[in-house]
Amino acid sequence: MKSEPYRETFLEGEFPFREISLVLRADRRMSDPAYRVHRWWARRPPGLMRALLIAAASDAETTSEGFWNLFGSNARPLAGRKVLDPFAGGGTTLVEAARLGADVWGGDVDPLAVAITRYELRPASQNSVEQAGADLMAELSTRLARYYPGEQGVPLHYFRLPVVRCPSCSHEGVLYRSLVLARSSGKPGSVVREAAINAFCPDCFELQDLATPDRTRIHCCGSYHALDSGTFENGHYACISCGQRSSHRELLTGAASDRLVAVEETVDDAPRRLRLPTSNDEVALERAQNYWSRHSVDLELEDRQLPVAADGRPHSFGISRLYQMFWPRQLLVFGVARRWVLEADLDEDQRTALLLALSNAVTTNNRLCGYAVDYGRISPLFSIRGYSLPALSIELNPLHESAGRGTVPTCIERVAQGGRSTVRRHVWKPTRKRRDTHEYDFGYHTGIAVDFSLRSATRDVPERKRHSADLCVFDPPYFDYMDYDELSQLQRIMIDLPRRGGQPLQLKRGEDIASFTDRLAICFRRCVDSVQQGMPLVFTYHASRQEAWDAIGTALDEAKLRVTAAWPVLSDGRMGHHSFPGNCEWDVVVVCRSIDDVVPKDFTTELADWIRALKPLVVGKADRQNLSHALAMLRNRFAEVVGGR
Repeated sequence: MKSEPYRETFLEGEFPFREISLVLRADRRMSDPAYRVHRWWARRPPGLMRALLIAAASDAETTSEGFWNLFGSNARPLAGRKVLDPFAGGGTTLVEAARLGADVWGGDVDPLAVAITRYELRPASQNSVEQAGADLMAELSTRLARYYPGEQGVPLHYFRLPVVRCPSCSHEGVLYRSLVLARSSGKPGSVVREAAINAFCPDCFELQDLATPDRTRIHCCGSYHALDSGTFENGHYACISCGQRSSHRELLTGAASDRLVAVEETVDDAPRRLRLPTSNDEVALERAQNYWSRHSVDLELEDRQLPVAADGRPHSFGISRLYQMFWPRQLLVFGVARRWVLEADLDEDQRTALLLALSNAVTTNNRLCGYAVDYGRISPLFSIRGYSLPALSIELNPLHESAGRGTVPTCIERVAQGGRSTVRRHVWKPTRKRRDTHEYDFGYHTGIAVDFSLRSATRDVPERKRHSADLCVFDPPYFDYMDYDELSQLQRIMIDLPRRGGQPLQLKRGEDIASFTDRLAICFRRCVDSVQQGMPLVFTYHASRQEAWDAIGTALDEAKLRVTAAWPVLSDGRMGHHSFPGNCEWDVVVVCRSIDDVVPKDFTTELADWIRALKPLVVGKADRQNLSHALAMLRNRFAEVVGGR
């Protein structure tokens, strides 16, 4: 299967991009234990990276049937090869390369990305993590369970509304978008509830359980109240005293006190129910606050400065210190757990696993978590972009053992399962021209070498590593998308990860696009220096702006590279935080080589050709722009391999 230099690869020939996209669409809801270890914000689909690696390592003479046989088998066709990814992120490329038998080499500037990828490549055994996790939960339950008292069941979610002060008249009022706290929607994946709608009265804050889902208002305190009415609308709070409209920034809502309006409990397999807070709840909150006040120094979380995001958040909400991101009970859980993990008699793999579990739990245990009303679960921090301040904040009981997204037991179990070697995914059967499923057994990366570090992609390649990689497959940052470095800082501060390994490639606010282009060109040149001569570089990219694709083209020119193949592939898909209108769902796979290894070739592909070839898959408006911009970039940069067919 090994390609000789200056020969065309299968990826540059008849790559089945339509069939790959159909497989990726079917894979969107498949669960892979390796990638559930810890949340990352921009993973390319594992099936896509697997396909690119196999295709880039295969000769052009490989048949479609031969390619799909490798794709749907447990074979290790990359054994003896080294794969480089200088922008590892969540580690998908390198994990898939390891599963194919390759030695892996790479890095990232983000220490959280490095910690996640290292663990994915060298996970602890499931039994050892579960044992250590059980010991940790026993410690937390013994010391902290009393702060989560129940009435008829085990508390799971605490519903809180901010109490803000009008900057105009100083009147204090409660900020809320609507009177609905929870709804029994019947949607797939939603929880079963006793009531169709759980709502509260805006005057007395009594709870009302509505039996029918079509109710639009409630009657309480002598008045009718529309369920969709609120004091916060279109990003502004309307003072009920003077009518002044104020934003979160003007109210400093993040630093405001809050009102506990309801507690959701679970009772075995019974439907969920909401209840009013009791004196036991209030006493528990007060005791937690007092304990935190006395022991904050011992738990080492009291005075850590939070970084300021490019848009000024969360400081603009009034949150500047780490402790302000959490309620006292959450601080106790993380502080006690973190100290126990660092001091307990654990091996290094177990310690790393539990720290990653705690890091993952941070996104669902903080003051900026909202609630998916129709589904009955936490909306994690950073589920869309940056720091977002919900009108209805939810405090999760992180010790709950049987329910709730993001509890500590759930996060521990996810890390424990990361060492499983079996994964079920979709494959393509070319003889039947349809999808099927296959259960892989990867034997968990046995016999591979891992060379992975905290490093910048623009750093010079050590002489001993020049031309040592057989393949280079990566996903560079997009200069107009999320700054993942900003998003990971909360976890990095919480679990004491080192500082980043260099300047992220992503364009910073106010920075000239040319600087992004120059740094990307340096990265391209470093990749060329790192791989064996005659082998292609492969990367994925998407952008709805022409200037983003122009930056790619200019960087390729500066690095003296030409494009030998480009394919549209369904990548993000309409699910999760990629489901909003205008999102680009399609990536373009770009294959490029040194200008010395190719000869110019006319590029005649039009957008209509790609659209037609992809049927029945649909390409939306945003992606038509994305693909059009990519095609414009490709026009004068296309080439074919010297000596290729």
